[in-house]
Amino acid sequence: PREDLSYAANYLYMLTGSVPTEQHARAIEQYLISTIDHGFNASTFTARVIASTGADVAACLAGAVAALSGPLHGGAPSRALDTLDAIGTPDRIDSWVRQRVLAGERIMGFGHAIYRTEDPRSRMLREVAQGFGGPRVDFAAEVERHVEAILTELKPGRELHTNVEYYAG
Repeated sequence: PREDLSYAANYLYMLTGSVPTEQHARAIEQYLISTIDHGFNASTFTARVIASTGADVAACLAGAVAALSGPLHGGAPSRALDTLDAIGTPDRIDSWVRQRVLAGERIMGFGHAIYRTEDPRSRMLREVAQGFGGPRVDFAAEVERHVEAILTELKPGRELHTNVEYYAG
């Protein structure tokens, strides 16, 4: 780590090997803050359960990281990106999403255990992503509109909107 960089900038520096722009570092900060300061999630719960047994800090952190790696927790952003890659083009959105929903599969980045409206963190991260712009962000926004419409149609009465992981990806 470099002492002249913020935590988020160091994180990006370690991932990429180059000093990130202020915009990139700020985007990581916004994601980290929005997820860290958000109640009692699975990795926090796991660490606390392990700590309650008298295990050492390393064991608690290992358990927390293991929980965080799951597809329904910290592993979700990459799986949301995988969804965009699998869909590929705008003309495939509806058929791809319908096939998955009718097969009982989850659409990663949509729905939340607590929120029955749009996850407010998703709204913030959408704005961050739109600040970067580009075809991938435009495609993600188009996919979001279609997925929400299809979920409303196929799962009436359920409020399934983007969660923090969708735009985190």
